[in-house]
Amino acid sequence: MANYYVNGAAGDNGNTGLSEGQAWATIEYAVDNVTNTAGIIDESHTIWIKASANYTPVRAITVWVEGSVAKNKCLDIKGYKVSIGDMDFGGAYYGGALDAHKDALGATMENSSAEWVDVDASGGLHVVFDISTKDGVRFHNLYIHNTENSYPLCGIYSASTIIGGGAFNCKFDDMGSGINTMAIGFYLCDCYFGSSIVGGKAIDCPSNLGIRIENCVFDLNAFTSGVDTGLVDIKNCIFVGGPWAISVTSPSYIANNVFYNQTSGAITTNNGADDIVAAYNNIVMPAATDDYGFYVDAGALYTDYNCFWTVAGSAIASDHACWDANASVSVKGSNSIEQDPLFVDPPVGDFRLQAGSPCLNSGKPILGVGYTNIGAWQRKQDLAVGSLIR
Repeated sequence: MANYYVNGAAGDNGNTGLSEGQAWATIEYAVDNVTNTAGIIDESHTIWIKASANYTPVRAITVWVEGSVAKNKCLDIKGYKVSIGDMDFGGAYYGGALDAHKDALGATMENSSAEWVDVDASGGLHVVFDISTKDGVRFHNLYIHNTENSYPLCGIYSASTIIGGGAFNCKFDDMGSGINTMAIGFYLCDCYFGSSIVGGKAIDCPSNLGIRIENCVFDLNAFTSGVDTGLVDIKNCIFVGGPWAISVTSPSYIANNVFYNQTSGAITTNNGADDIVAAYNNIVMPAATDDYGFYVDAGALYTDYNCFWTVAGSAIASDHACWDANASVSVKGSNSIEQDPLFVDPPVGDFRLQAGSPCLNSGKPILGVGYTNIGAWQRKQDLAVGSLIR
């Protein structure tokens, strides 16, 4: 594995890029040059980007080289503040989706030192990172946005099917969509999607053949839905606002999420008989009683152990909470509940459960553990470690 370095304040594209003292100046130059003579990455590489300046690419950063996940030929593009790794989990400047969400609300952040490397398209690009011909590209600790917001910008884009890769502890805002890819095995963790994404969908990936989304926060506006995707596994995420939180076109597993204040509904399907959704341990709180919780007009819906309520303070209408339009029947499941989940303080982004919450120990049982909690906050022994349970 080789390491390369970028420093926007002190670097020079005439340097070797092989040490911090010999750092390059721009991300696009680094990505262009991290290849062998044949133009093919011959081993896994990491490009370390120091948060010494706001990076404003003058063109799309195109990862044009080829590689194979099967051979572990991956490319990591990682931000850091002072020392290598200090923005990764456990580092002094690690942020995370919840910190970004609370910062957007003007609330107290859990980690007041949290930072990300600023990559600003500044109105001049349609795509920031193009990974159309490279498998296994992973982005870490970047704030990808467009301050001028005058173009239908996409943060991470692929025009063809890629394998692997993902984004970790990244922020996306001020653009058309955060991610628009065709992918197999793309993984998003600890990412924040802000309320100034204006293109209708924070993640616009209806042709995906497998995407995993965990520990992410979607801070949606009145015109932008959260996720439009194919085969997907979504866990431990928070969706606030928007028309729909999730629209799926393939079999999907959706568990331990919070859906809050959607004006149309939490989950819908839009493709046909293959739209099979399994949803467990979610808290579903649309804005009003006639907004939907889960809705399918094709395919099938398998749900149980969810909590249904409204931000307005009442139950969701019986034909809206969890509605299978094929059979004209409610399919909430016998173990679901219809009560106020008793969040700690939703207006400041605190979706933890109060001590008296009916969602505590009411979730789907796990062998050897027993009942879990409904919602995105879990006991640490229940689920894999993620930022929402730290």
